[in-house]
Amino acid sequence: MNDSARTTPTLAPPAVHASATAAALEGGTVSTRTHGTAATAMLTTYMVLLYAIPSNLQWSPLGSLGKPSTVFGIGLLGWWLLTRWNARTRPRAVRRSPVMTFFLAFCVVILVSYAAALLRGQPSDQVGSITTSLVRIASLGGVLVAASHGIRTRAEMVLVFRRLTITASILAALGYAQLFTGSTLVGWVSSLPGLAVEWGGTMDTKGGLLRAVGTSTHPLEFSSSMTALLPITLAYAALARHQQVRHPWRRYVPPAAVLALLVLTVSRSAIIGIVIALLIVMPFLPRAFRKVFLTVGVLGAGALTVAYPRVILTTLWSFTGVAEDPSALSRTTALSRVPEFAWSSPWYGAGLGAFLPRYYIFDNAWALMLIEAGLLGVCAFLLMLLSGAVGSLRTAMRSTDVEGRALAGALASAVTTTAVLMAMFDGLSFTIFAGTLFLVLGLGVAVRRVEASSTVASGTVASGTPASALPR
Repeated sequence: MNDSARTTPTLAPPAVHASATAAALEGGTVSTRTHGTAATAMLTTYMVLLYAIPSNLQWSPLGSLGKPSTVFGIGLLGWWLLTRWNARTRPRAVRRSPVMTFFLAFCVVILVSYAAALLRGQPSDQVGSITTSLVRIASLGGVLVAASHGIRTRAEMVLVFRRLTITASILAALGYAQLFTGSTLVGWVSSLPGLAVEWGGTMDTKGGLLRAVGTSTHPLEFSSSMTALLPITLAYAALARHQQVRHPWRRYVPPAAVLALLVLTVSRSAIIGIVIALLIVMPFLPRAFRKVFLTVGVLGAGALTVAYPRVILTTLWSFTGVAEDPSALSRTTALSRVPEFAWSSPWYGAGLGAFLPRYYIFDNAWALMLIEAGLLGVCAFLLMLLSGAVGSLRTAMRSTDVEGRALAGALASAVTTTAVLMAMFDGLSFTIFAGTLFLVLGLGVAVRRVEASSTVASGTVASGTPASALPR
């Protein structure tokens, strides 16, 4: 055969390889744009149900399962299962997510614990509480998979950040209005037909100062949830400055409003959360933004000290007088009793939701989980949060552009902050805090896949690099 008869295989240009690899990461034959748009819309609906409706309200026929966000979370889980059923191929990045692996492990543990609890025999109210807890975990799992698998592009991620920032701004405005009027301003919602009030939803005082509650059940839940949203508002403001949009100063208002409100809550947990959130997210924000933020922060702190010295003094006392603080003393005393309750079933626990407040109140989600889900449950849940935080942190460190670093760094900060705040109150028992935790955790999984596919599409990864070798 002569040379003219030979055929030379045609090699696709690198861009084709990149787009093909990105398509593989996006889930094969499923339309990325259609799926992502639907996921964004559904997550937005969930945010409205979670944050806009007071969390102490429930639909009467369903009892404690009748909270709108819980019901919609179950719907998200069903929607995700249908999309997986209809998809011809299963995304490799989804299959290998350590967050999902540890979440499934946690589910297995609590199912075993549930079965063991029923075999031992439980009071009727305790059986109802255990069953309700399983349904709530399924609902939170729906939020996790919808966020982690539904957000497919950076534009969608930025859009979710924008809507979370708007949410935080509205909640902050409500908090200021509550402090000014001394009323929750949302009590009228309970008068709507078909709704019942569970408990909480009222403002309280600390050191003679009112504490805003927002739409949460308790002021501590409100401040903890807002602390988790703080790094997201900061990242969105930083992106506005980087993208050179018109009137970027408008995006500085939400983080400033959230930060000032958290200080006014005179909450020790909020201050600890602020410090952790800022320490993690600030290194991943543009240097120019950090300078502006630090300058405004110092000036704002000085203004608050002059305008509200009692707030600053009460907050400082919550740290310096911790040895005399009843809430801190009760938490410390409670820890010494954990082995007493956990010893009966140390590996898989007494059953999630089985340890009712009539037995003891720990104000510590990790201690309560040790009793209800055992060592295996605590390890699975802790590893789930740890893998989510570390994964987002590694993504932020590997990202080569400002947007990727800010998005991933903010989610790493949010997940880490919520994990720490769980040690200061029973976070998973509060609807808004638990929903926020699983939402940012799912977005953290999504940002790793989004940044990996963006890296491939930009041509910074060699065309011969297998998809499985990309950061997930």
